Amino acid sequence: MTYKNIVFDLDDTLYDHQLPFKRSVEKCFPTIDIQQIDNICKRFRYWSDVAFPKYTKKLISIEQLRIFRCQKTMEEFGIDSISRTETLDFQADYEYELDQITMIPEIHQLLLALHKNHIPIGILTNGPVDLQSRKLQNIGAYQYFEKQNIIISQSTHGGAAENSYEGNIKNLQSYRNVQLSKRAIEILKEEIELNHQHIRFNPDYKDNGWIFTSKSRHKPDYNGTPLHYSVLNNFLNSPENGKLNRKGNPKRAGIDIDNKLSFNKHITDHIFRHTHISFLAEQGIPLEAIQDRVGHSRGSRVTEIYLHITKKTKDQIIPILDTLTQ
Repeated sequence: MTYKNIVFDLDDTLYDHQLPFKRSVEKCFPTIDIQQIDNICKRFRYWSDVAFPKYTKKLISIEQLRIFRCQKTMEEFGIDSISRTETLDFQADYEYELDQITMIPEIHQLLLALHKNHIPIGILTNGPVDLQSRKLQNIGAYQYFEKQNIIISQSTHGGAAENSYEGNIKNLQSYRNVQLSKRAIEILKEEIELNHQHIRFNPDYKDNGWIFTSKSRHKPDYNGTPLHYSVLNNFLNSPENGKLNRKGNPKRAGIDIDNKLSFNKHITDHIFRHTHISFLAEQGIPLEAIQDRVGHSRGSRVTEIYLHITKKTKDQIIPILDTLTQ
């Protein structure tokens, strides 16, 4: 196979994302069974996803989110009654350890080989710009990657100013025209039809024009509101089996996907975005066409260096995506 370009993720690709977390856990909670670090890390991310919707709605502060995820995680592994000070000390130490990260040695050798063979490389990573840029600086990424080939895309709520929000779920930067594969169109039509059924027969359902909405009979006040991405993450990672809880309601049922994979990778909804981009890149779709598809703003320093996306280039995307469902 001939590679036109190769795009890397940052976390858990260029450096070991779990190592700084493990070091902080060992220092701050020495009685914990460190052999369980894989599960501890997964549950830490899980509780982050649980709390994040409240943070985006300004129901809790970032400090409260950090306290919550640390306390809930440690409770699961036998450490109860962690104080606010202990959780914030852990956070401070974790940030310190993130500043000590280094590039994985094998990645260093790979990047040298790619340079030697004149294969263009780039980075696509998600998260706060300041934090991700600091990580890139710490691992020495800028000696291998040109800055114009590094894309840091913040999450919807974290990446836009408050006055850019549209309701509580979308920001104005995210509106764009995107071509869809045949299967994607079928899924949208199925969901829209299901929404119509709820509009007609569910008195609790409030139609606000969203497609993927809550339809829970246990939380009627939320019927018709857009689903937050944490709903999908909870489904992917929850080990619950759907049995009834003490209130008589079904527990959240999930597929516990991390423990069913043959490789060590924490799966969240964002991984599907990376898969989408990687698949198109492997098929030879130009980086500027992919960038246009995933929605980077026209004013960014990255988009300024790319040529105008022609209709012919965009039209190459859909036939390739359709091969996935044949």
